[in-house]
This record gives sequence, structure tokens and C-alpha cells, in this order.
Amino acid sequence: MPVLSRSLALALALSAACVGDPVELPAVSVVVCPSAAATPDTGSWGFVDVTAEVGLVGIAHRLEFETPTQEEALLGAVVGGDIDDDCWPDLVVDRGQDGIAVFRNRGDGTFEDVTVAMGLDAVAGPVGTLALADFSGDGWLDLFVGGFGDRPSRTFVNDAGERFDEVPRPGGLTRPTYGAHFFDFDGTGGLDLFAAHWVLDLPRANREYLFTNNGEGWSDVTEPSGLEGSLMNHTLSPRAVDLNGDGHLDLVVAADFGQSAVFLNDGRGAWVEATTAVISDQNGMGTATGDVNGDGHVDWFVTAIKFDNDDNGRTPRPGGWGGSGNRLYLGDGEGGFVDGTDDAGVRDGSWGWGACMHDFDLDGDLDIYHGTGWHHGDAEFAVAPSRFFTNDGNGAFVEQAAALGIDDRSQGRGVSCVDIDRDGDLDLVLANHNQPLRVYRNTGAKGHWLTVRLRLDSAANRLGIGTRITVRAGGRTQVRDLGPGSNFQSHDPFEAHFGLGDATTVDRLEIDGVTVLERLEADRTITVVVNR
Repeated sequence: MPVLSRSLALALALSAACVGDPVELPAVSVVVCPSAAATPDTGSWGFVDVTAEVGLVGIAHRLEFETPTQEEALLGAVVGGDIDDDCWPDLVVDRGQDGIAVFRNRGDGTFEDVTVAMGLDAVAGPVGTLALADFSGDGWLDLFVGGFGDRPSRTFVNDAGERFDEVPRPGGLTRPTYGAHFFDFDGTGGLDLFAAHWVLDLPRANREYLFTNNGEGWSDVTEPSGLEGSLMNHTLSPRAVDLNGDGHLDLVVAADFGQSAVFLNDGRGAWVEATTAVISDQNGMGTATGDVNGDGHVDWFVTAIKFDNDDNGRTPRPGGWGGSGNRLYLGDGEGGFVDGTDDAGVRDGSWGWGACMHDFDLDGDLDIYHGTGWHHGDAEFAVAPSRFFTNDGNGAFVEQAAALGIDDRSQGRGVSCVDIDRDGDLDLVLANHNQPLRVYRNTGAKGHWLTVRLRLDSAANRLGIGTRITVRAGGRTQVRDLGPGSNFQSHDPFEAHFGLGDATTVDRLEIDGVTVLERLEADRTITVVVNR
């Protein structure tokens, strides 16, 4: 049922609330999350490598292979999420052959290794992907570890933030998995699973992509849903967002060695392919979604390979590698896209991987970061710098990674964009293939901000994954889809982050189009608890 706005009562309660104290209202309550000490002002906006400072020096993805196979060369994942529900984002890291590690945020933006305490020290690697999601429906983030090689995927249920217990899910997938996204595609409340596969030889009969959550496990519904005949072997970085505004989550999937794909949700548990010739990336790897030009429609960024040759990389190299670069597809609000790549200036990303799209400088416009690198046969990409595209406010971008202090030339793969110190600007946690993890802290962003977490107390999807959150502040409207999907074997926390520029107050905050809060003070992270 609709959630009523309690603007005056809420504004008064919030202004008087102590940090961490819940504010009880008939339909909505709000918890204000604590923050770390303010980050020292460097005088200008940029990023600083704080890997050692936050306690993650020496944490690395490691493979012992002298020359990895193409499948092995893709690996490297990190995910951010609040595992113990204390408002502070924690990290799960892929360490290659050394398995996975869990790092708990101490509540000040630094981390401690709790892998053994959480019961995950015996998880063997390498792994294909990592994902956090409340697929058990109890309000705690569970863990999905995607299989690699001949090892199946594994699922671990979160025991109230104390440990992860392996609980096999009947009907679960058996194929290697290089990207996973949990979302409620069929409207039943429980989180369903889309699994991406990058496999050189995957028989058609063994394609497993879409699994519905039946409460006790998952059921493979790839074929009846309409996906089986459309997707190819080399799928990566799925993301579920509402492209046409009908209230149903649609699906975009990057594809290596071919055309990435768009599927519209018919609202009855099936998909209609809506891929057109506009979707022209030749080797799609990482993805990010958001409204880059402020028109209210979801746009889609895909990282790919950019070869520096006379025909703009459109002639594939041996092995099927196209090289025409990144793509930025601008949504039309009806499920279609137009190609805005060149007008935006984001085509040249070298050999791109994991990407995220957020307002890093807090000016109200979405920026784009993505990792780069490839050392399997093409030396020109071995030390390519990562890319950071800043939005000029009109949907065009300027590449400024080195100028902003992120002259990172590692073998970037996964990335999680997460506010590790709760100071309001988003930091970067980079998972590098066969190299150390790196953390870059965001410093000097001048604008105001709001971060929104969601708890739906009476729903199976208690964290509200897939919910659309709208903020109206400073004369502009911004929309975010909560937890839309995979960056590349990795993902961000399930939070909606808004840069507000000069606005110190949010006029209205809406959840799925319904106003729940008004006149909300900026510069805080809040958890909105909705009883419905």
C-alpha cells in the first residue's frame, strides 16, 4: 500500500536524533548511520592510494600459472556490502588460488581480516565471481561464490553477521560462472539469479542463465523465460534495471566476441529480446547503468577493447577480437537506446573491465570509472592506465584519471565503488588480476550528498534490491536503481548515493514513485525502514 509522507514529524525527529538511534513513525522509520572522522581537505578534489592505511596492504589475487589460459586471465573480484548490518561497508575479496577473504570494517574506514571467524577460510580458489545478496530472505547479506573450471558454484547463508554457513541450494547451477546478479524478475518477492558464463566450449544444452527462487532453492527457467535461444557463451556483467518505466526489471548483458543484449521483462515471467543494431560493442566486458544526462532514463555504459588503428578498430583481430572501444548507450525511456559514445567522449578505454557510474565529485552528475589491462598476447595493454571520465554536466566527459591521482596501471578486473569511511564521497576498491588489491580514497569533493539504504520489513526482498529511489533537491531530480547488477565479477553495496551540489536539503525522497520523506537534511547516510 502507499507509504504516507510524514514530512514535519520526520524533519523534527531527524534533527533531534542521535547517531544510530531509530526514529519511529507510523509507516516509515529512519536510522542515521555514523560517520568516520572527516577526511583531511587536500584543497582539491582527487584520490589517494590508502591501501596500507586501511589495512589491506599485501592482499592480492594470486595465480601460480606462468601463462594463464584466457579463462584464467579474466579473474579478479571484490564486492562491498554491510555483512554485519552495522551501517559500515565490509569487503569480500577474491584471492585467486588462495581462496576468498572477508574484511570487516572496524567503523572507521579501516578493515580487519575475519575470514576464519566467518567460516570461509576453507573455500578453494580460483573462483569465477563473487556476489552478496539476501537470497534467503531474512534481511542478512548471503554470499554466492561462482564456480570456476570443474568446481560448481557455492552458496553461503549469513548467520546474523557472525559467520557464513554453506547451505547448498537445490537446483543450483553447475556451470562456471563469471558474473552473477540477484533480483526479483518474476515479482514473487524472493531474489532470483542470473548467472553469466564465459566458456570457450559450452554446449547449447548446458546453458544455464536464469534461476527462479522457489524458497528452498532455485529452478532453472532459462528456456521457458525466452533467454535460452538468444544468449551466447561469452556473457559477462548482467544488470537488471527498469528501462521502459513499466515497473518490471529489464535485463542488459555484456557479451564478449559478439553483440551485447537487451531483454525487456513482459511482467509475466518471460523476456522479449530488444537488442538492435545500436548495440554495437564488439567485446563487451564490464557494465554500469545510470542517468548520465539527467533526462530521467536509464543509460548503459559498456567497457570493451579499443585498438589504435586506422579503421577505429572495427576490423576484428585473429580470434574474433573487435577493437572499436567502449560504448555509452543513451536510453529513450521505452526500452531502446541511441549511441552517445562519441558525443560523450568515452570510446577510448584501452582494454576495459569492471566499471561503475556514480557522482564521485558530488556535483549532481554521474561520472564513470573503469579498470584496464591485458597481458595475454597484447603487450600494448599490459600497463594501460585505468580510466576516470568526469561528467561536464551536459552528458559529455573528460578523462582525468592521472590528474585525479588514479594513475593505476595494474591488471584491473573487478571494482567496487564504496564509501569506506562514510564521509559521503565514494572510494574505489580495485581487484587486480594476479596482483595486489588497491584502495583509492576520494578526497576534496565539495558538494553535499545523501546516501540511502533500504529495509522493507515485511517483504522477502528486505534490502529492496531493484527498487527505484528518487531524490528531488536543488531544483533537479535524480533517480537511482538500488543494486542494479554486476560491474564485472564484482558489485557495489546496495545503497543509493546522490551528489547534491549546493543543496543542503532534500525536498522529497521517493521509493518506487511514492513520496516517503520530505525536507530531509543532507550530508548523511540513512537507512529508511518501510513497513508495508
